[in-house]
Amino acid sequence: MLELLWEIHRLRSTIRRANQVRHFIGEHHGGVPYSVWECFERELAAEPCLTDPPTPRQRAIVDGMVARREAERKKKA
Repeated sequence: MLELLWEIHRLRSTIRRANQVRHFIGEHHGGVPYSVWECFERELAAEPCLTDPPTPRQRAIVDGMVARREAERKKKA
């Protein structure tokens, strides 16, 4: 039971950190915030977890988000 509680705490901390990083990236522009996000992604990728392939709907949502981000970057450049 303690292991389960610790895992819940650890995952909640990870989500809180992701939210902080997301807000930071949204408020600031430039190279530093993106390097912070890349570091977070590496740490998240190293976390033990079960992964399922994304559904077609999930993939479409992610692809749309990436396309919007790229369009925003091109407008600012």
